[in-house]
Amino acid sequence: FNDFVVYGTRVSSAAGFRLHGLVPLYETQMQQNFEFENQLGSSIPHAFSLITPQDKVLVLAALNEKDKLEWMSGLTTAIEKAVPNQSSLKSIGCSSEELLSSSHDGVNTLLTTSENNNNNTNTRNNNQVGHRSNATPHVCWHRNVSISHEELCRGFQCTISGFLLRKFKNSPGWQRLWVVFTNICLFFYKSFEESVPLASLPLLGYRVEIPVEKDSITKDHVFKLVFKNHVYFFRAESNFTFKRFVANIQLPTFQV
Repeated sequence: FNDFVVYGTRVSSAAGFRLHGLVPLYETQMQQNFEFENQLGSSIPHAFSLITPQDKVLVLAALNEKDKLEWMSGLTTAIEKAVPNQSSLKSIGCSSEELLSSSHDGVNTLLTTSENNNNNTNTRNNNQVGHRSNATPHVCWHRNVSISHEELCRGFQCTISGFLLRKFKNSPGWQRLWVVFTNICLFFYKSFEESVPLASLPLLGYRVEIPVEKDSITKDHVFKLVFKNHVYFFRAESNFTFKRFVANIQLPTFQV
């Protein structure tokens, strides 16, 4: 979908997104709306518009000005690189269509509900649901965060694994785990010989910090991951491992 804007809503009954429409970006123009108003006359902040060659308009609004500028920058690049396409702006009545996320590389595919139910086993569906909960579209939706194409590619290049000791915010002890960081997500294993993780933690929206005095952490080589009220402490067994993990996690999470 490098030359399309695809928009939809989360489907609560299934682990996917219902597709509402798509906008080909070839020859589409973008307009910044400083004071866009909805039908009720209320001002919508951080809004901008996409205007197709057919003069159809899609108004979008970001969470904040920073996200708005990043969206506009990314869309400007995509519009410049877009190639001719015969499709046009359309609304899709998709009672049987869902936008589902790939379990591995974050690429989205279109599947119908009936096909999904008839062609997949229950085991496969359960595995896909678990993977999709860590997929980028799902994490962005639940945490209300955005990520650019460049940031996503940069995140895929960062990977590291090793033993870390994990401690929850209100727990007294540390748990030693084999930790794999890949695709902007931490996966936790009992040991490096395990093939199925005990748990995972997508890191979009998290920031990396060093513990402060009120954290009551007396150990060395400790960093913490913070998102709103969620706090996790991680302790490395050497300064080298500590620096490697912090450097790799900081790069794609973009918050320090």
